[in-house]
Amino acid sequence: MTSSLTLEPTRVALRGDLLDFTALPEWGAVESPAVRFRADHWLLISDGRIVGVQAGTQTPDERWAKHDHRGCLIQPGFIDTHVHSPQLDVIASYSGELLEWLQSYTYPAELRYADAALAQTGAERFLDALLAHGSTSAVVFPTVHRVSADTLFAAARARGLKYGQLIASLRKAQVRLDRKQLAELAINDAAAFDQLVATAGEQSIVHSP
Repeated sequence: MTSSLTLEPTRVALRGDLLDFTALPEWGAVESPAVRFRADHWLLISDGRIVGVQAGTQTPDERWAKHDHRGCLIQPGFIDTHVHSPQLDVIASYSGELLEWLQSYTYPAELRYADAALAQTGAERFLDALLAHGSTSAVVFPTVHRVSADTLFAAARARGLKYGQLIASLRKAQVRLDRKQLAELAINDAAAFDQLVATAGEQSIVHSP
């Protein structure tokens, strides 16, 4: 006899060891009541939202798409509060001092994001790397180029992500550019910024002069 229940793709059940926090743990505490660990449980997700938790022995019915990850931790996504999307390629580049590292690697890497094709592929690789390492929320610094911000928003929307971008203007002392070049590169005119905000949708923008 065929069951009358049908699988609903928006319902997902994940089985594993659940780890989360009910409050802020005390710094350095090995044991804390704020840490909640539940071994072998089902995490029930409907329409992208957590709707329930139940013991591993209580198997969800056929309406749930079930994924068994027993022996693995399931925990909330990480939050990156400060990350530069164009610096993915220069991570761990050797340098003696910070200013030397910025001048030799960081600024040249960021200037390349004036190219639309490079900005697009860079944004996609950056967001895929964030997700692959469990970061689901972030405050992201693109470059001063308009296309860098646009492609980052587009790539985030394509992945169903909501990222806050902090659009920062480079100071003249930071990069060896003349005033004309800075004027051409920086997002510093009100019309362009207003248009960027208007097209951002559900993404959030903070402007840092």
